[in-house]
Amino acid sequence: MTTNTKTEAAILAMAETARTAADDSKEAKKLALEVQKRLDGTSSASGTTTQPTPSVTTPTAPAATPSTNPASTSIIKVSIGKVTVKTGDAADVKVTVSEDGALNFEMTLPRGATGESAYDIAVRNGFTGDEKKWLESLKARIISPATPAENTPTAPDVTKPSTTETTSPATNAPATPAVTEHAANETTSPKVPAENKSESATGSDGQETSQTPKEVQPTTPPVALKRSISFFGDSTSARIGDQAMELGKTENIPVVNNAKGGTLAAYALMSMNGSPVDISFKVDTIPARGKDVTVDGTLSYGENVTPFSMHSTLVVIGDDIDAAISGQGTEVKVTPMSAKVNTVEIDKKYPVRLKKSGNIDGICVISTGKYDMNSANKGNYQAVLERIKTYIEKCVALVEPKTSPRYIVMTNWADNKTSWEKTTSEFRHTLKDQYNEWLKETYGDKVYDLEAYLMSEQVWTDTAITPTEADKQAQKDKILPISLSSDNGSNLLPAVEEKVAEKIIAKAKELGYL
Repeated sequence: MTTNTKTEAAILAMAETARTAADDSKEAKKLALEVQKRLDGTSSASGTTTQPTPSVTTPTAPAATPSTNPASTSIIKVSIGKVTVKTGDAADVKVTVSEDGALNFEMTLPRGATGESAYDIAVRNGFTGDEKKWLESLKARIISPATPAENTPTAPDVTKPSTTETTSPATNAPATPAVTEHAANETTSPKVPAENKSESATGSDGQETSQTPKEVQPTTPPVALKRSISFFGDSTSARIGDQAMELGKTENIPVVNNAKGGTLAAYALMSMNGSPVDISFKVDTIPARGKDVTVDGTLSYGENVTPFSMHSTLVVIGDDIDAAISGQGTEVKVTPMSAKVNTVEIDKKYPVRLKKSGNIDGICVISTGKYDMNSANKGNYQAVLERIKTYIEKCVALVEPKTSPRYIVMTNWADNKTSWEKTTSEFRHTLKDQYNEWLKETYGDKVYDLEAYLMSEQVWTDTAITPTEADKQAQKDKILPISLSSDNGSNLLPAVEEKVAEKIIAKAKELGYL
């Protein structure tokens, strides 16, 4: 089944609000109809049958004369058992009846048009929380659905509670059984909430009078979308990201900080789930975690990747092997972090991802390349420039959604250190300037010019710091003023980082991301 925008919207509505928006979708109707169709065989025309049947009504041709024979009506008690939700290539529902009469639902929601899972789509459009919470929100939609819209087939419904409760394994909470009434061999029309249909009442003269339909009020207000801001890169992103996390609490904006100080641009790519490095082993088994348990591994760096050191770096090897890697070259020690033994193929290369990675479908804030610049020399700085540019391009290419990626990239500044002395390291300033200009030319309004802010008068006003004459001269030389630094020339003061974090959030709003 091809998934369309309306389908995606329905999936998102189910994931984000667990309300009735999903019922208007083509996909939700199909799921509801499929449930009814698959359970038709469990119903009986007998008035004494008590087979479990969900209270799902399907649109069919009107019956000529609905049956009113009391013997043709059965009271059917329904309880919800196990509910599982997964993503697949097409929508599907499997319903089974357990020995105790509970209905077990196995729902498959289709992937998005771009190949993303329903969870990916939900997060991209503002759902906050991990995949477990998202699945729980969908399960809640099955177990405790909201009032259905008029003339709309609904997902399995829970109506009147009975005296018996069963426990739902999906939520570890009592599931409320439902009592529904069906007329055997009678065509049913789409359900209309009782509050919203015209009701007949008998007046004092014995004649039927029509009552005005009552307006249905929503049971809960819609949940506001909260899109996360994720920081990637080196110490600039890491420290500003920490400040943004605190600010995010005030504005109720989720912030994820995947940046790490002292890292090269390759780390930024890895933290966005790119993998510029693979690992192979000379053994076929990775043991379970234990005291002093390690395995030797060999790193293979990708094309144009400068080797970098790892210091007990938490990673995921392949698809699901948790480990910590330590080493300064290609030969490293791997400390297993998984509770189970894992099998690997000898000499096979497995991609290495950072454990603290991902969240590329929110708002990505990227700042990297500073340590690459610090390690450059007069003979290779142009090659270093091209390498950083390549990493930035790869990082941006990973940002979701591909059709309208949400990201902000930051310029770099010159440290107030001897390694940045213009008399001996003019090439480093050239490298930094060329990089910043390329960044602005390539990404336009998605660039936050951090260097320009640090060289402005506004920074002193914002932070209430009084500049010295040396600070003013440093700004003229496009070098970080010492009064703005926490370590005499390399990193920013927390007060400055806080102001920058505010400006990043403001930039995200300006770009329409928030």
